[in-house]
Amino acid sequence: MNQRQGYFSGQKVGNDRFELRRELGRGGMGVVWLAADLELSDSKNWLQVALKFLTPDTQSDKEAVNMMRSEVQQSRKLHHPNIVSVFDWHSNEGNAPFISMEYVDGVTLHQLRHEQEGH
Repeated sequence: MNQRQGYFSGQKVGNDRFELRRELGRGGMGVVWLAADLELSDSKNWLQVALKFLTPDTQSDKEAVNMMRSEVQQSRKLHHPNIVSVFDWHSNEGNAPFISMEYVDGVTLHQLRHEQEGH
């Protein structure tokens, strides 16, 4: 994956281990995708994971990459039912680095805020 390209459904990343399914969310510095872990999935069920990438314009920013790596290091020390588990940091030369983490299906923060503002 070229660092300057965007992402698309069906794209394989991480040495073809993960297949992107759909974008889950986007922020100022990152984008999160629902993906299938092809290495750990079987023919009947695919293992869902969330992959967090830096946005294309921040992928060449060494400070942003270091902050993302630090996020993984700190997150792996946290274990609580209300905190998403971070699995790993993925970085290969020539490819955009990303984080693999637990996918939790549910209400997004945006939806939750919208619901609370309505009350």
